[in-house]
Amino acid sequence: MSSLTHPMANRASHRARFLKRAQRGWTMALGVTLVFAVGLGVGVVVAPGSGSGQGQVAEKKLLDNERVQMFEFVFPPGFKGEEHEAPVDEFAYVLDGQFGVVTKGQGKRVVRQGEVEWAPKGVVHYSVNESKKPARVLVVLLKER
Repeated sequence: MSSLTHPMANRASHRARFLKRAQRGWTMALGVTLVFAVGLGVGVVVAPGSGSGQGQVAEKKLLDNERVQMFEFVFPPGFKGEEHEAPVDEFAYVLDGQFGVVTKGQGKRVVRQGEVEWAPKGVVHYSVNESKKPARVLVVLLKER
């Protein structure tokens, strides 16, 4: 095993840190940024999804600066992404529909509209859309300083 701590061991401390950020207004800043970015009407780039399923994954880059990358993804029904290690802390907020996140050593969690999933850097996981409807998800990647 690498020098990273197993995700199960640190899940409670990661959640506590996330809640502290939210209490300091991070969630409000994200919401304002989302409203602003969506209001800009940035064009959609459709790229072949990595993984399997019906159709292609639609990807819209909303923000990319020195601290944050923000994307809107639309995962088609039946989508199954490739397993990967989170390169940085990742947040996924479900705008419409639902999707599953399968985390190595933890199993699957279904994330529904209005819910957030967090994958800290180094966690191995993949996404699935086992529903019959597309899942529209806002993904925020926090770049390291």
